[in-house]
Amino acid sequence: MSVTSVEIRDVAIPVALQDAMSRQAQAEREKQARVILGSAEAEISREVLSRPPRSMPIILPPCNCVP
Repeated sequence: MSVTSVEIRDVAIPVALQDAMSRQAQAEREKQARVILGSAEAEISREVLSRPPRSMPIILPPCNCVP
């Protein structure tokens, strides 16, 4: 005698386990988001640092002084 297939029906996952699974999935998504953000920031830093330095124009507000 051998088993050829098994079917599972109406599995009730306890609420506490559902909550734990949800928290774990959220933590994994947040971790992945931090990794992506860190990679993007590192890439931008490399790009900015590879550019030659340049001066920034200073824009002064108009003076409302009466001479």
